[in-house]
Amino acid sequence: MCRATILNTRPIWQAQYTADVFRQHGFAVIDFPCIEIANINNTATIIKKLNSSNPKDVIIFTSQHAVTHAFKINPTWQISDTAIVIAVGEKTAQCLEQNSHWDIWTPKQHNSAGVIELLKGIQSINAIQLITAKYGRDLIQKYATASGITLQQINVYKRQVPKPDKEVIQQIAQTDNLLVLATSVTTLMNLQILLPNKLCNQIQASQLICVSDRIAATARAMGFLHIENLATTNMDKLAKLLHSSFNHPKYT
Repeated sequence: MCRATILNTRPIWQAQYTADVFRQHGFAVIDFPCIEIANINNTATIIKKLNSSNPKDVIIFTSQHAVTHAFKINPTWQISDTAIVIAVGEKTAQCLEQNSHWDIWTPKQHNSAGVIELLKGIQSINAIQLITAKYGRDLIQKYATASGITLQQINVYKRQVPKPDKEVIQQIAQTDNLLVLATSVTTLMNLQILLPNKLCNQIQASQLICVSDRIAATARAMGFLHIENLATTNMDKLAKLLHSSFNHPKYT
């Protein structure tokens, strides 16, 4: 049986599944969501922007939330059959299929780099509609600018820092052998905002488990001392990889 505790920083809508997976592999779990999804207030402007799409546009949905919030705000939105529709990730595509009948393109890499590779293969792009939220990496925006492509970013939801749970913070402070799970840069930065300074310093001495080089680089810049990049966002695979490492003294 594993003796470490996972600090599960994933958002509420992903936290339960993640916690269940790690518990099945013998870990204890503390749930401490570091991102909260909220509605956008000015929906009239968003509806106008969504309805302005051209039949020759490329329309990109960056997440499941981009899909659900776009169609929640504008339930009658009709995307032309001739538009190219891109969904970042299989779950985003599945969510989009519930609201559409279009052919959906899904990049092999489920991130901005994967989208850009798809865009490079399109012979002629009239314009791009990027259905997303603020404070992303802006790689697609930069690619469009460099390529002379008109891009309209439509923020249909917002990410915000949730209200901290004082009881959970106390539990974190009292837990030894903590493994901090970081699946996004935003999550990691919000963790620093949510925790008291003294506890932040304590956490930075714990083992940080992340899923990309970008998160690892951010963690190093923030002062984390022990970082392991397992390079997968598949929680079951990640839990198995981590579980298999538990004969190493640093985890026991």
